[in-house]
Amino acid sequence: RTSRRTFCRQWYRAVRFQLGPALAEKEADVAAEDLARAAEKLADLAEVPLLLSILAMVHFNRQGLPVERATLYDHATLAMLGHWERDPAGRNLGEERLPQDWAVKLHLEEEALVRRVTECLAYRIQCHAGGGEFLRETAVQALAQGLGVVSPSSRYPAEERADLLVRLLVERSGLLQERSPGAFAFAHLSFQEYLAARWLVGQGERGMEELRQLAGDERQAEVVRLAIAIMASDQRQEGDARAKALIADVSVINPILCAACLLEVPRLRVEPSMAENLARAVWSECADMERRHYHPRVASRLVLSLLEQSHRPDHLLLEFLSEEGPEGHRRPHMEFEMAFALLIGRPQRPLEPELAWVLRRLSSGRPERHPIPFRAISILLLLEGGAFAPEAHVSTLVELLGERHWEFASHRGYTVADRAGRILRELLLKQEIAQSVQIGRASCRERV
Repeated sequence: RTSRRTFCRQWYRAVRFQLGPALAEKEADVAAEDLARAAEKLADLAEVPLLLSILAMVHFNRQGLPVERATLYDHATLAMLGHWERDPAGRNLGEERLPQDWAVKLHLEEEALVRRVTECLAYRIQCHAGGGEFLRETAVQALAQGLGVVSPSSRYPAEERADLLVRLLVERSGLLQERSPGAFAFAHLSFQEYLAARWLVGQGERGMEELRQLAGDERQAEVVRLAIAIMASDQRQEGDARAKALIADVSVINPILCAACLLEVPRLRVEPSMAENLARAVWSECADMERRHYHPRVASRLVLSLLEQSHRPDHLLLEFLSEEGPEGHRRPHMEFEMAFALLIGRPQRPLEPELAWVLRRLSSGRPERHPIPFRAISILLLLEGGAFAPEAHVSTLVELLGERHWEFASHRGYTVADRAGRILRELLLKQEIAQSVQIGRASCRERV
């Protein structure tokens, strides 16, 4: 973390040195801090110096990093392919290292066309070659196929052009790396998955059909998620329609992946009945620890994204909170953790009477009855809903100020401690105002 923060400061200092008065020192420091915070959220990418340099370049050009992964990868890959003059370490190589006839041979005038050819390689490796390292011959074959689609009219053989493109992708862009003699891989798996998704999206209905098939393969889940995000990224009606059609198909094959796709693109909405059915399916599968284990952080975020699209989310919450399941079995501890996380992240809206009644019952229980603090959280929710007076529950709010175990289960980025602190601050302010009013009235009476 310290080295990343240092890199961000040094990178923006170098930019300021190049730009001079155009970038003030304070502006550069603020930008460097913002980049460092963003890099923390992308730690897996920011661990690699080259990729951190690319993130810094995108951050500078856009005055911030995109929130959506598909948009971030879009800008990052184009940035890598648009700077052939640097090696993977970021050093300027000069024109003497670049073949003079590369542009003529490749016949690819824009980095977007180079990326489209590279997408074919990513698709081949991700979906048909195991997804790991690959030989130079494999790369040449896949890139030659891509060149035949993107730029078929060239007097140079496709294999010769593809061999040159491999060299440039390794030596100049850093998008490909030679891990050992003759063995290559993409700089990061995320780029490989993103480019494979782009290739499939560009294949029309044939690509859509293959994405439906990939939805049943857990290894290709990221490809499907990114494909839906790519379709929706242009925010046009046609792209949204394709994304929703694929989501509907994925919901039948893999409900958890469908929920993850909706979480990837929150603005895409489904019918409330579909959202409720998906929420039940995700809840059931995530809580079945005999099949697989999902951390409550992951499971609750998936279910919450669906609850927000439901007409009556509190009724689903009550269903998930009930001790007896639909088949009469008792809920395991994993489901208590998930239900607790759902309560904390519940969409902020007026409490349904049934849920308010349950929360009152939970709030009246003994604090040590259950290791998960349902009582304290129930009081917090009732306070936020206006059902309880803060003055009567100050000790509980103070207790929640030190609650760190469930920090991940937040609402809109606000932790339990943040929310308890806000209520306490409002209470103190109210008391200070009341005290000031009383002092003012007493002062007026003395003057009279």
